[in-house]
Amino acid sequence: MARVTEIRIDDPGGMNVLGLFLARALRRNLEARGGRLPRRGVLAVEAEGMRAAVVFGAREILVTRREVSPRVTLRAPLADLANALARPGLRNLLRVKVRGSRLFALRCLKVLRP
Repeated sequence: MARVTEIRIDDPGGMNVLGLFLARALRRNLEARGGRLPRRGVLAVEAEGMRAAVVFGAREILVTRREVSPRVTLRAPLADLANALARPGLRNLLRVKVRGSRLFALRCLKVLRP
């Protein structure tokens, strides 16, 4: 795990509620975990017609609505996604459609816990 120093929102005025929620959870967990977050990669999240991507870089995390090539994509109704984030684990992850690395998805869910 790398040490992250900054979490940025690409176009904060145009960001949807899902992206703002993800950025807030990341900021809170960045402090709690001492800056240690998952390795580099892109997590795309889709819920209720909203789409946001979390780009984990070497020193910063970017939350964006731009199209990026994700390492993993999570797609679910907002309630199922909230359950998976609140209690990350295989059981709740099964309610979310995952395309890509399930291991990376689990790591991301742990740092996105609200």
